[in-house]
Amino acid sequence: MKKIFALICLLALICGLCACSTKTQESTLSQYFDLLKKLDYTSANSMVIIEATDTDKIDPVLTKSDFNDILFSTLTYDIWKVKKQDANTVIITVMVHQIAMKEVYSEVISDYSDYMLEQSKQGIDPTDEQIKQATDASMLKAVKANTAKIDTITVDVKLEKQDGQWKIVMDKPLLNALFGGLIEAMDELISTDN
Repeated sequence: MKKIFALICLLALICGLCACSTKTQESTLSQYFDLLKKLDYTSANSMVIIEATDTDKIDPVLTKSDFNDILFSTLTYDIWKVKKQDANTVIITVMVHQIAMKEVYSEVISDYSDYMLEQSKQGIDPTDEQIKQATDASMLKAVKANTAKIDTITVDVKLEKQDGQWKIVMDKPLLNALFGGLIEAMDELISTDN
């Protein structure tokens, strides 16, 4: 009888430790998203491992800007499922609810075309800096106008344990989800140009 009781206690302890471990990983991810929502980019960046994102479109080190502030203040998320890989790696499936940037980006492309056509009609050859300023202004205007258009992107977020701390691996799919599908929209535009 004592052996059975000891075995039950051991199983309860193991189950409890596993649950605590999973909760720690989930709380790390929740804390990261909550820091983004609070616009605390420095703290959020400290929780991230930058993986090769295969994109030069968006810097994976998030910084304060009017665009990011609007985008991340509207961010919501639902943690859906935890899949343990090994003692130092976990995959958490998250549904990220973000401004539908594919729609916003199509507005920006339209504004860009209009801007370039207008400059051409006036015989002006804008500099790269002027084009960037016009595009940034258009992006900011479009984001402000579309905060109610929300898209949900489901993404597998990888967490790795480093020096006893869980860190979020910033890869292209996570970056795309955080930016509401913007990277995917840019990739689609580039692929249609080729």
